[in-house]
Amino acid sequence: VLLAADWATWSELVGKLNESGIQVLNAVDTHDVDALLIAGDRLDLACETCHATYWYPGYGGRPDEGP
Repeated sequence: VLLAADWATWSELVGKLNESGIQVLNAVDTHDVDALLIAGDRLDLACETCHATYWYPGYGGRPDEGP
């Protein structure tokens, strides 16, 4: 129901997940530990933002919006 009500946000969040996943893969391919740490943080934020919006809505703000 939430996805159907706000498909644009869902698409945006999926795009961020895809982008951060590609960054993780690139960091692994190039053996760049620093880039992997940054990409891993971005991947975690993408997951948590989507979960906060669709998995457990109403239990706090979205992590990507800050305080």
